[in-house]
Amino acid sequence: MYVIARPFGTTRSIAPRARFAAVDPRVVRGRHFGFVDPWKGWDVMKKTAIAVATLLASLGLLQLLSGAGAGAATTPTRTVTDLTFTEGFCSDAGAHCKMIGKDPTAYGARLVFKIPLTVDATKIGYEEGECVYLTKKSQSDFCMYDLHLADGTIAVQGTLPYAEKKSGVIPVTGGTGAYLGAYGTLTFPGGSFDYQLHVVTP
Repeated sequence: MYVIARPFGTTRSIAPRARFAAVDPRVVRGRHFGFVDPWKGWDVMKKTAIAVATLLASLGLLQLLSGAGAGAATTPTRTVTDLTFTEGFCSDAGAHCKMIGKDPTAYGARLVFKIPLTVDATKIGYEEGECVYLTKKSQSDFCMYDLHLADGTIAVQGTLPYAEKKSGVIPVTGGTGAYLGAYGTLTFPGGSFDYQLHVVTP
């Protein structure tokens, strides 16, 4: 607040303008007449903050677009394998089988086996595992075994008929080598000892 002398010994108070509350008589810049604007620095800071925020937003968008592009470029492909093969017999050369239980078709009887697999009479590998016989009425057994092929193994598990005229399908539960992470089905169409294998490998 300033005090100005008036004639006859009287005084009058004049309140300064709030925007120009700070006065430095040593500073005279053009038409500012030595007033230092306290809001001038705030305007500069505000513009700087807006510029920084805009830059950060641009960088974030660029990173998001780059990540999306990278993800699209690395989309995994799947390999599908379809194979029809013939299952051999326990009496074939190179086969090994053992029946556990007096009656081979009694409930709970087990067959542990290693049996060759062929395609057009050419050996492509072998299957190895076990089957547990279920009720005689069902004419089925529960099997868990691996198909050993040239480029890896394929695991299957499920209930299959042991009667030749019946059909069945069991799932592929995994694999190793070229079949790592595999899934699919093994189908026994019935009427022969040929099996149809359908495998998808991620």
